[in-house]
Amino acid sequence: MCIRRPLGPGLTPEPATPPTPPSQAWDACRAIVRSLLAHSEVKLYFGAPVKEEFAPGYYQQISRPMDLGTVLGALSMPAAPRCAPLLLPAVGNSWRCCEAASAAGGCF
Repeated sequence: MCIRRPLGPGLTPEPATPPTPPSQAWDACRAIVRSLLAHSEVKLYFGAPVKEEFAPGYYQQISRPMDLGTVLGALSMPAAPRCAPLLLPAVGNSWRCCEAASAAGGCF
């Protein structure tokens, strides 16, 4: 159900857009992550968990690491819609990891 605010005189309301079905939203999320991982540099640097041997000190800098491959795996699980409150912060943390790597002179 869509709640609309009253509009001023002479204004007409826009037609309500039906909400996206949850399965389509999850399909779209998976497609976005897959498209990111289709880029070789993104996949190389952010497609799998960081190995300490390749990035000494990484886990001292990043307290809650997250990579896009793990995010995609989580989005592909049947329970993903029920786990949205856990998945969404993980995705945000994945971007923060990318930003930290970039700021430290990483790949981008």
